[in-house]
Amino acid sequence: MSKKTLKELIKAAGYTYRSLAEKMGIGHDAILAWGKGDRVPRLDNAIALAAELGVPLKTLSAALGHDVSRIPDDREGLLPVDLLKLTRELQVSLKSLTVALGEDPDEISDDLEEEEDDRSKDSI
Repeated sequence: MSKKTLKELIKAAGYTYRSLAEKMGIGHDAILAWGKGDRVPRLDNAIALAAELGVPLKTLSAALGHDVSRIPDDREGLLPVDLLKLTRELQVSLKSLTVALGEDPDEISDDLEEEEDDRSKDSI
């Protein structure tokens, strides 16, 4: 797997620096600084950026120049309820977070519904 740069990820997603910045509601200078390695996005911005680009956080982190060799590819560690808690803490949508984690948002929604059904049965 060849490591892509942030610029390549932005282009592959059909954005320019300016159009991506407008879509995210931030200044394009911030995205330029991230691409140059002058600054690192906050976690909430990294999640939003990964979601907009349609890539997992690991891919985005590598594009930003971070060593991701010790980060496992397995994304089975988070339970649906953990995802809900994380979205509240980060103030991002569940869809944005699941896309950023490289998951299918529809599968997560199905898992959440099943877990809610199981909880309802247990409480009866």
